[in-house]
Amino acid sequence: MLHIRAKFQHSHDLLINHHFKYFLNLTYIRLCHAYDGEQQHFEESGFQKLKELLLGKLDGLKVMKIDRGVLPLLEGFKVEACLLMQEIPSNIEQLTSLKFLKIKDMPSEFMAGLQPNGGSNYSKIKHIPSVAIQYKHGGWITFQSYK
Repeated sequence: MLHIRAKFQHSHDLLINHHFKYFLNLTYIRLCHAYDGEQQHFEESGFQKLKELLLGKLDGLKVMKIDRGVLPLLEGFKVEACLLMQEIPSNIEQLTSLKFLKIKDMPSEFMAGLQPNGGSNYSKIKHIPSVAIQYKHGGWITFQSYK
């Protein structure tokens, strides 16, 4: 079996928002500085083989939507420094194969929503066996891990 790993790091390398359909059989995607739109929508029947997804430093991204049935094999999801995102992607609770979620350097509103003691979006991630949150606090990097 052929395994392809793709790493898109610069917006001039790939116009992600127009060409996602050509990468539907990938098992790993790392998007860093590779998308400048306000919304990323993982649409119906897309990325059926994807196991790991990293979104990093997507400066314009505010909203991420995941349709039902998309990303059925996703085991790992990492979100780093997408400073305009205010909440966890829609329908993340439908990703039943998800084994770990790592959140790093996200806005305080985003982080507050994931807290197990009253966070407004905690119910969406409580099914994930391992959740790690990393953020800077007073110059120190702090980790919180759930479960």
